[in-house]
Amino acid sequence: IGGGYWILGNITTTSYFFSAKLLMVIKDRLQQELISALTQQPRQVWTVVDGQEVQRRLDELQAGDVVIVYAGEVLPVDGVICTGAATLDEHMLTGEARPIEKAVGDQVFTATLLLTWKIAVTVEQAGATTLVARINEVLAQTVDFRSTRQLRMQALTDRLVAPTLGLAAVTLPFLGVSAAAAVVNSHPFRHLNNFAALGMLNAFVAAADQGTLIKDGRSLELLQEVDTLIFDKTGTLTQAAPQVMA
Repeated sequence: IGGGYWILGNITTTSYFFSAKLLMVIKDRLQQELISALTQQPRQVWTVVDGQEVQRRLDELQAGDVVIVYAGEVLPVDGVICTGAATLDEHMLTGEARPIEKAVGDQVFTATLLLTWKIAVTVEQAGATTLVARINEVLAQTVDFRSTRQLRMQALTDRLVAPTLGLAAVTLPFLGVSAAAAVVNSHPFRHLNNFAALGMLNAFVAAADQGTLIKDGRSLELLQEVDTLIFDKTGTLTQAAPQVMA
């Protein structure tokens, strides 16, 4: 800019902030993917007040309230069944595809699907204190995970600072200020750091799109070295929807 190269100066700055903006968009998308993967809760729920069913906002619920859940609905709270019996699909939390029978006194959790009948649930946890909310907090840390590759990239760019400045200093007396500035601007800090982060975050987003939630970024980074996958129960590998075969 000091040399009057307005277009070149602006292109350089624009390219940097474009990549930074792209990184922010990918981060935000990943956070939304993780949240939507688990929390598909209704905003309004049916509660029992003085023996009557009244519709209330989910964020107004407190421990001790009684929530009514009907077949086909997702449970909005963690709690204990106080009335009724039903079949629940808990595969979102447990990976177990087999429907689970629940009755009075049994524990139920947010994000599980009520398959049959109707139940009344005494609220124990709601909103940010539910099991699903706590899982989301763990998953959200994945967004800010800094991989070993990213750290190596940063270490590399740090080591290149002194040689780049030295080369610019040598260039200055022979080719002038513009050439020295071009050498300084060629330092790969912006490109390497942003591309390393984008590559990792895009992999997280692709996995979330397929219903795979990665709790720790190191797991993804070490995947290329894995030769055996171990499953703790056969239910994890079962189709989620039962089918009539005969």
